[in-house]
Amino acid sequence: MVPEPELDDPGIDVAAIIAEEAEAARRKAAIEAGRRRAGTAGAAMAGIMLAISDIYEPKNRDEVAVVAEAPSDPVDIDADGIGVTLDDVDVWAPPVERTDGWGDDGAVL
Repeated sequence: MVPEPELDDPGIDVAAIIAEEAEAARRKAAIEAGRRRAGTAGAAMAGIMLAISDIYEPKNRDEVAVVAEAPSDPVDIDADGIGVTLDDVDVWAPPVERTDGWGDDGAVL
């Protein structure tokens, strides 16, 4: 016989369990409503719609912001150009000339 965990056990997230049970009850109710309205095909369609909503509308997850330290201040490539070294080859590109956004023929660049 497996001993049941106590509810005040720090390894058990009671709020998460309650939320999962509520979500399962909501899904079951949606499938049952589909079954009442259109039989087995309606239940299947409700299940498919729930699966598709899980794929395209994932649950909100807390995302951690990634912070990276740079060895120096950022370079203004619009004013200074850009230079990189790839496999012992130095590559440098000059800054691009500023335009007002219109070409010589009046077209938008």
